[in-house]
Amino acid sequence: MNFSNINFSDIKFSDIKISDFSYAKARAALEPLRQLNNEEYNWFRHKIITIEYANWRRFADATDAVAKRNLLIYHLRNSEENELLLIEEINEVIAREQRKLARAQRKLAREQREAAKNNNKEAANV
Repeated sequence: MNFSNINFSDIKFSDIKISDFSYAKARAALEPLRQLNNEEYNWFRHKIITIEYANWRRFADATDAVAKRNLLIYHLRNSEENELLLIEEINEVIAREQRKLARAQRKLAREQREAAKNNNKEAANV
C-alpha cells in the first residue's frame, strides 16, 4: 500500500499489511554492515524488526476505526523521520567499522614490512 496522498476515509484497514510498516530503506542501509561487523548488523536488524512489529501490533490491536486511523496517521508522519534517524545511526556505525578495518589493514601492512625488513637483515647477516 502506498501511503502518499491517502484519503483516510477510503482506507480499508483489512488491506493494510505488516509490510506497510516496513523500514525497507533502513534494511538497505544496513546491508554493508553485514560484512564489517555481524554483531552490530544483528543488533540493528533486531531493532528494525522490533520497530516494524511494534508499529504493526499497535495498529492491529486498535479496536475502533478512529484509533486505527490515528495510529496510521501517526505512523505516516513519524516513520520517515524515524527511519532517517536510524539510517544515520547505521551509517555512523558503518563508518566507524570501516575506520577500524582500515586501521587494522594499515597495522598489518606495517607489520609485514617490518617482518620483511627483519628477514632481509637476517639474510644479509648469514
